[in-house]
Amino acid sequence: MVKNDYIMRMISEMIRAVLTLLLGRDIVSKDEIVLPQISEDSDFQKLIAMVNEGRINEAENMLWDMTGDGRQEHFQIALLFYNYLNDLDDEVLEKADFSREEVADGLARIMKLYGYEDMARTFLL
Repeated sequence: MVKNDYIMRMISEMIRAVLTLLLGRDIVSKDEIVLPQISEDSDFQKLIAMVNEGRINEAENMLWDMTGDGRQEHFQIALLFYNYLNDLDDEVLEKADFSREEVADGLARIMKLYGYEDMARTFLL
């Protein structure tokens, strides 16, 4: 439990730091982590709908297909996706055959893909 709390905090702080750098402003709370280009019919909303249906692995696969193009918008969606997963209870993750460590691992991989590997290493190791 303590280990998961620590992992959750580190994931949250790393996402906040990267979004602050990308958006050029300080994000004080997780409620402020909202990007203007995300509409109700966006890829992000589709991913979240899949997560809410318990299809986390499938949603993550879709996310990885999306991020292959290297677009900054998809990096932001990936950050918000992992932030959303990070906020889920452990029981919800486990029911979907996913773990807190997989959230951290996925986030570290996306950070590496977009050139932020050193930052991921700083927060997650």
